Amino acid sequence: MIGIYLKFLLILLLLLSFSHSTELKKVSIQFQWKHQFEFAGFYAAVEQGYYVDEGLAVELKEIGNDSDVISQVLNGKSDFGISYSSLVSEYYNGKPVVMMANIFKHSALVLISQKDIVLPSELKGKKVMGSHIALSGTGIGMMLKHFDTDIKDLNIVKNTHTLEPFINKEIDAMTSFITNQPHQLNKQYIQYNILSPTNYGSQFYDVNLFTSRKLYEKDPALIEAFNRASLKGWDYALKHSDNVIKLILKKYNSQNKDFDDLKYEAEIIKSLILPDIYKLGSIDCNVIKKMKKNFIDLGTISANSNFKENKFVINGNCIDSKESQLTPIETSYISNKIDIKVCVDPNWMPFEKLVNGKLIGISSDYLNILHDRLNIPFTIVETKTWQESLTFAKERKCDILSLAMETPSRKKYMNFTVPHLSIPVVIATTTDKLFISDFKDVLDKTFGSVKGYAFNELLRNKYPNLKIVEYNSIEEGLKDVNEGKIYGLIDNLTVLAYHIQKKYISSLKITGRVDQKWEPGIAVRNDDLILLSILNKTISTIQEKEKQNILNQWTSITYEENTNYSFIWKALAILLFLSIFSIYRYLDIKKHNAQLKKLNKKLEKLSTTDGLTQLYNRRYLDSSLKNEYDRAQRYKTNFSLILLDIDDFKAVNDNYGHDKGDDVLKLVSKILVDESRSNDIVGRWGGEEFMIICPNTSNKGVEKVAEKIRLGIQNQDFELNKEITASFGIVEYDEKKELHWHIISVDKALYEAKHLGKNIVKIYTEV
Repeated sequence: MIGIYLKFLLILLLLLSFSHSTELKKVSIQFQWKHQFEFAGFYAAVEQGYYVDEGLAVELKEIGNDSDVISQVLNGKSDFGISYSSLVSEYYNGKPVVMMANIFKHSALVLISQKDIVLPSELKGKKVMGSHIALSGTGIGMMLKHFDTDIKDLNIVKNTHTLEPFINKEIDAMTSFITNQPHQLNKQYIQYNILSPTNYGSQFYDVNLFTSRKLYEKDPALIEAFNRASLKGWDYALKHSDNVIKLILKKYNSQNKDFDDLKYEAEIIKSLILPDIYKLGSIDCNVIKKMKKNFIDLGTISANSNFKENKFVINGNCIDSKESQLTPIETSYISNKIDIKVCVDPNWMPFEKLVNGKLIGISSDYLNILHDRLNIPFTIVETKTWQESLTFAKERKCDILSLAMETPSRKKYMNFTVPHLSIPVVIATTTDKLFISDFKDVLDKTFGSVKGYAFNELLRNKYPNLKIVEYNSIEEGLKDVNEGKIYGLIDNLTVLAYHIQKKYISSLKITGRVDQKWEPGIAVRNDDLILLSILNKTISTIQEKEKQNILNQWTSITYEENTNYSFIWKALAILLFLSIFSIYRYLDIKKHNAQLKKLNKKLEKLSTTDGLTQLYNRRYLDSSLKNEYDRAQRYKTNFSLILLDIDDFKAVNDNYGHDKGDDVLKLVSKILVDESRSNDIVGRWGGEEFMIICPNTSNKGVEKVAEKIRLGIQNQDFELNKEITASFGIVEYDEKKELHWHIISVDKALYEAKHLGKNIVKIYTEV
């Protein structure tokens, strides 16, 4: 009997010992928002047992009354946290934080404004709901700065973390996630505008996993374990998004979202993480440095901050793009790429020139380096002018522009690598002209520039009344300057100095400087993100010495200096001139103000608007359809089309005349605009037919929009002795079908609606 008791006691001790040895360590992570797909990887790590595998029991904490996540972690209320890009500024301001991983390569944080507010500058004095950190310590702060707006100019309202204040128009704008609130507003047919920092060149990391330096130094193994399990969870979430959505609906749905809400969020998030281009969780030193510079410009950190990136990133594991290797997908891309088609400026020495179809100049040397390192042939696509090269780029006849500067209009069809150069933009005049100390003093003069150059757009933005004559080549412009037909020619310093020395050394000189710099990189077609990533990585491996040697080879400049100029032009002696070409990999995207946007809108409206109805015309709809289809293919998003036709419209023209018919078309157009959502694209397809492109919307959602419009037309008094109705066809995007199939299918649905008796909405179904 005693033996039995001893055996029992021994087994009990073994069980207790085993239980003690496998006890999980309790830790917590504080999110920056309420539960949603933004934190999918952490839910997956819990449910798939990845944390348990690392010996951890993890508490997931959504945002509460205290929205300062960094303080909660530093105060020990949470072990880990998820933060905006403000984490970077807090580190440089001395906060003892350690960045463990970055999930979103581009920030999801935007401002949503009421429909009458279209520019960030229009927020001055307006009520904006959001935290001080979200408005100043992120890309939103940089966006406001681009429009000469400071956070102090805003009337900041405490964040309720709900949409009601915006819907009830108690506030003018609010911080929002592009992955979330726009979709919620669309479902309620609320009109709004999105003010996105990425539209103004701000790149900021988001969903940054971090901890305190105290915990990191105390238990580095814990930090590594948590990081490892979390990234494993994110890998699972991206590959099994539907499973994680179901999990959120079951256990983490504090916002009462439905499957479509979370599906929409998941698809947008994938486009922010870009897992096929970037290693999951990776942190690029150069991006951190660029963010630091942006925060210095914002005034949120001191320019004298000497904190080092390798002290900020876990284990100093900050990947420098110089050393980063191409991903397997990028390597496969290169292996299968036959060539890269290049468009250039055919006559712009010393930068580039086509001679018998061969490219020479600075850009040629850069392309040769890229060719050697990537082993991809670059094929030159011959054009006659720079303007023609830009047109070819729009039409996808070339993959890259060898040397181009980013502008708002070019961003519509191209992405841009980091700049190679930073060169002043200056003015060449005849030698009898006085030195121009301030460009504003000569705004009444007429200047010349080469057609299509970036600083034309940027200068017209800054000085909308500036008179600029555009030329096909720099030689044409300098000839007119020399003959007195224009006051001066505007171009970058290197090009003007090259041509003056070559032909006009006794008659022309550099007389002044424009408050603008030419900062070019390689422009890459914006439907090829892999090529953009490859070129950025490869360019970053080019050493400063190599860049300087290229410049030295092509620049040999004699300068005529005005004796009254005591600073800049003294610096243009040969030795000091070379210093102007110091390379900054990640430079700020140049400002552009509200006036340019308004001018661009007017110009665009003339070419894209139907004259009678003031809706978008067929040309614009065709282009938008292609863009939406390409976006859906690339990012796995969704969209739907509505095609509607006014019933028996011929009878209106026959019985009441074409003037009355035109009135009906105008009134129907107004109903379409009023009843559709702000991000829907409404246009006249032809005659009495209209099309609406509905992004991120399924048949279920778009049917409600169409039905609302149908009733609006039916109930409208057209002041005729006749009821006016319309029939509607709907088709939802099918990733397996070509774009043309969607157009044919929505037309078939409309035809069926007519056949079934008119004044109905019919969803296309394949027989």
